[in-house]
Order: sequence, then C-alpha cells, then structure tokens
Amino acid sequence: RLDKTNREWKSKTMDSERTRETQKIIVESIDNPYHSSYIPLIHQECNAEYDEFETRTTSDLALHRSHQSCAYIIDQVCRLLPVSCTPSQCWGLHYPPGSTVYRHHHVNTDYTFVYYISVPHHTPLLFDDFFYMPRERDLVVFSSSLYHEVAPVSHDRYVIAGDLNITKDLTKPIENGRAKQWIAKE
Repeated sequence: RLDKTNREWKSKTMDSERTRETQKIIVESIDNPYHSSYIPLIHQECNAEYDEFETRTTSDLALHRSHQSCAYIIDQVCRLLPVSCTPSQCWGLHYPPGSTVYRHHHVNTDYTFVYYISVPHHTPLLFDDFFYMPRERDLVVFSSSLYHEVAPVSHDRYVIAGDLNITKDLTKPIENGRAKQWIAKE
C-alpha cells in the first residue's frame, strides 16, 4: 500500500502508537462511538443544491451546537491541540464521485480540522509542500493558514470539518467532558 511518495511522507512524521504529528498537521485515528451516524446526519442537513465545487455542504455551519456527535469531534480536536480553543464552525460535506475542492485556506480562524467518515482510496488531502492520505476515522488538524485542496474523488467521500480559534486564555484547562459545553443550552 505504501508507494515511494507515501514513504517520503512517512519519513517526515514522528509515529507513536495512535498519533502521528508533524510541524504542520496532527493526525489521529479515533475510536468514535458516533461514527455510523454521520452519513445520515449529512444527508439530513445538506442543502438540496451542490455548491461551486460540486460538493454538498450542510446548511447548518454550527453542527457542534445541535448534535452531540459533532461536539464529540470538537472535544477530540481540543484534546489534541496544545492550547485552549473554541469552535467557530462545524459542517458536514458529501463529495460525490468526480467532485473536488480547489486550493484554499480558512481565514479569521486559527485551526481547521477534518474527520474522515468515508474516504475512497488514493484521495489525498493536498497541501503546498506535502500531502496526507486519509483513512476512515482519521482526524486531521492543521493551521487554518495552510493552503489545501482535495483531488477529484472516485467514490463518495464524507467528512465533518470545522474551524477553531485560540481562546484568550492561552493555558489549556484540564477537564473531562468538554464536549458538553459546545451543545447549546435549551
């Protein structure tokens, strides 16, 4: 499964049992109890129309406030980051076969994340000077200033993505159940 390019990529990473980290991205494969619920959620929340990239995006850009399953992903992202953060957006995406996302970066935010629900083989997340070949259940976190794109996909691809900002208090609190704070009070 590893080709020459993938070996070069792997040599740029430091491996631990569950987490790979570089200076630019953090990758962790997570055991997510909500994993099977995301595709129906994306279909339920998606706009009827495809956007300019031929992808379908959820109309709700704050899924972490209305769905515990998305708050769970935010909690995992915050656990991986070295500073305390607050989510600003969280959305779902469906990439039908042939769709792509062109080179872009996220403005007015500090970190971006992507959780891979379903991903075709050989569909990398491309950055300017490296790439990452995601697998199902991978959580990828990177600086929002990094330009990135997605090559055209061969099969359906589903992700939950979002942005976070560093909180003013730069110390990272140690607490359990942080996901609960992202859910809107009813």
